Amino acid sequence: MIRTSNVSVRKTLRKLLPPSVIELVARETGAFKRIRRISPVAFVWSLVFGCCSGRRRSLAGMRRIFNKLTRQGVEESSFYDRFTPSLVTLLRQLLDRVLQQSWGKGRAAQGRLARFRDILVTDATICRLHRALAVTFRGVRTNHSPAALKAHLVLNVTGAGKQTVKLSAAREHDRRAFQLGPWVKGRLLLMDLGYFDYRLFARIAELGGCFVSRLKAGTSGYIVDRHVEQSAGAQPVIGRELSDVLGQIRRETLDVQIAVRVRRRTCRGRRRSETAFFRVVGIRDPGTGQYHLYLTNIAADRLDAADIARTYALRWEAELVFKELKQCYRLDQLPSQKAHVVEALVLVSLLGLAASRALCRAIEPFCGGRTIPHQRWSTLLTTVAQDLCRCVIGRASQVACLNRDLIRFLIDEGPDPNRSRHDLLASVESGTHRYDPRIRRKSRSNPLLNAA
Repeated sequence: MIRTSNVSVRKTLRKLLPPSVIELVARETGAFKRIRRISPVAFVWSLVFGCCSGRRRSLAGMRRIFNKLTRQGVEESSFYDRFTPSLVTLLRQLLDRVLQQSWGKGRAAQGRLARFRDILVTDATICRLHRALAVTFRGVRTNHSPAALKAHLVLNVTGAGKQTVKLSAAREHDRRAFQLGPWVKGRLLLMDLGYFDYRLFARIAELGGCFVSRLKAGTSGYIVDRHVEQSAGAQPVIGRELSDVLGQIRRETLDVQIAVRVRRRTCRGRRRSETAFFRVVGIRDPGTGQYHLYLTNIAADRLDAADIARTYALRWEAELVFKELKQCYRLDQLPSQKAHVVEALVLVSLLGLAASRALCRAIEPFCGGRTIPHQRWSTLLTTVAQDLCRCVIGRASQVACLNRDLIRFLIDEGPDPNRSRHDLLASVESGTHRYDPRIRRKSRSNPLLNAA
């Protein structure tokens, strides 16, 4: 029998964001100059769990949830006036605190990826805004979305290391929002084509980090070496242009070293360039006959070509996080014409995800070795969001029974009912993950498979 007294919703979430920290930061930022009827602890937690309650997110709905949970009759003006630039600063500092914890598995990489300190995924998502914000947050498509916000995320899939969130206008390029530093050393970064830049890749290598990226179409570079033995009768590739080779070879796996020219930034009116060497890996699609091409600086003796393709599949974790944020934490529901209110709502959604991950790590050891899928877990939390908030902001003696019932409910409903199913990270680490493009094409053509 599971001893539910060993885990507590109240203790877990108050450890994530201690009430003393919330009150201190609230005073320092000026978000709460005088604490009277509206407590900053109750206000913050009601926003965090109020974002995933109800059918749609609105300020009026969040006010009603606050009044219900605190049993206070706060007027509309008193509640809405709390949404100030100082509140944004408060939420940002709280988010920076919880970003030190992993939103992934919260453990070191294992198996084939054990040599890397952490596995990081960088990506961005766009949220449409009211047209009145077109000056502050310029959209990419002026006829469809003249105002749009882009959230740039660096997600740690494994350990509790570097994680960042940056908000910008949708027009800002992904590459400009991504800043490197000494933290790259020993870590593996997975990036999509929005970050494709030879200068970026060369800088990652200089800092002692590793990367895997999709290869942009039309990439030029001369092949200087190969990492797999060439079969008898195969066309020679060394010394040839990569783009010329791709249209002629028929081998199942391509694994070569290329040389490219990297142009550095202009310094004192001069721009210098140098030669950089990268590894190109190609896995042939059995359905179309085309290659899935990847660019990396990982040595062939660390990860072979198949492992490079498997490892890049971990970038899907970022897509799942964005799906989770929009479906469960209403990231794309930003009902305001004020920039600081929009930023506050985005930060609240991110804090809600952090609270979800903290609870998941606390509950998982009591699930008998069964995994908890994050999407299933967040959907489950939305059904008990107000009860969770009541556990955090209520008195410990009054919520003891509620906490016990919640823990039992989460342990019963949270784990994956399919005991034999492994998560993506575990399958990549063990080398059992296999990407089959034929299944993906079939699911696109059959809506029933997508629904399943």
